[in-house]
Amino acid sequence: MQHEKEKVILSRCEAAQYLGGICKTTLHRLNIPQLKIRRRVFYRIDDLKKWISQNTNQIEKARK
Repeated sequence: MQHEKEKVILSRCEAAQYLGGICKTTLHRLNIPQLKIRRRVFYRIDDLKKWISQNTNQIEKARK
């Protein structure tokens, strides 16, 4: 039985999808730590999860 490992690093498009399908420009403005390799930008899944947990209250307030 194969176990699919959860990705540790996501591309910019994958990170935008992970955060609910936001656009890449909005993702850049959220000030989430990035990894840059030459011209490509990546995000650590742990940084995305941390940002979500820290900003959930603000998101909920904005929706009301």
